[in-house]
Amino acid sequence: MRARSWAIQGWPEPLKVSFRIWEPPEMSESQARESLRAIEGLPDHPDRTRLEQALTIAHSGGWSDPETIWYFGKNRLRYHTIDTRSRIGHASRVDMGVDGDSYWTLSNTTLTLVRERTAPDNLNQRRYITRMLESVLGVAAAPGLYAHLKDVRLASCESDGNLWSAVWTRENGQTRLQVSGRLDPGGELLTTHARATVVRGEPQGDNGGVSFDRHEYSDVFMRSVPRVIRMGPSSAPRRIYEILEITRPDPSESIELVKQPERGQVDPIRGSVSFDVMTDWRSGNPQVKVVDGQDGWTVPTNAPQSVRANGSTRSTIVIFGAILAVGTLGFWWFRVR
Repeated sequence: MRARSWAIQGWPEPLKVSFRIWEPPEMSESQARESLRAIEGLPDHPDRTRLEQALTIAHSGGWSDPETIWYFGKNRLRYHTIDTRSRIGHASRVDMGVDGDSYWTLSNTTLTLVRERTAPDNLNQRRYITRMLESVLGVAAAPGLYAHLKDVRLASCESDGNLWSAVWTRENGQTRLQVSGRLDPGGELLTTHARATVVRGEPQGDNGGVSFDRHEYSDVFMRSVPRVIRMGPSSAPRRIYEILEITRPDPSESIELVKQPERGQVDPIRGSVSFDVMTDWRSGNPQVKVVDGQDGWTVPTNAPQSVRANGSTRSTIVIFGAILAVGTLGFWWFRVR
């Protein structure tokens, strides 16, 4: 019951968590290099992008670049990562912020502004960051106790003083969850494995469940939290989350971390802020502007807005920038779902 307190009261705040994700590489590094040699001299080959990405993923051992979330309460959130695996020699920076009802996403070249009540589903940064926090830390914070789920009921529990096991039910008994673990010398329950045996009345095969490892005490949660979460069989996991850091950030940092980035100013995470395209969804419809070296911001021809200016080249850049902004967040949204 103590472990479930944060699920009732909300996340402990302030909170900062950094993590990375492992997924099985499509191919080994040698296989990717061999496949790329086979299309050497063919820069436009349709498989080149996929194989180059497969090479960078294999080179990283399947691990993603670190991702970090700052949580200062539901109205102040910040997300940051630098993706170096999408293209060889390219680093794609992605930052998201929630400041009250104002949301924003900043990529390498594009700033997207959103307001809560008019946010499209694929640009709802608050929901995305919160779900990502739940998918990583929500599972780890009280594993096997299902603190992030509000409708669980304890069906049975056994312990011999060293090991323990329990069965939880959800959805009026339609879902059954079996967990097991060990007791540390201080009597704390440490979960090492959990799996669903029945889901919505349907028996589940043994798909390996979820295993938890490398428990470390957290000053934020005031109990041990596993830093490694494996999905699937331990011999062939489908996905691994590794929590690199759980800390309490300085609350005074929150304003600077979540406020809307301004071109030419300094962001505490990214340093000097620079972007070429700004897409403003706050009215419910995209309003696009691009940087003009002489006059500041320019509204390009054919941009999706009522006020227009000349410049077909800028129009192409803006349309590409708008697609990039939505696509970037859409990729992360798809992954967390």
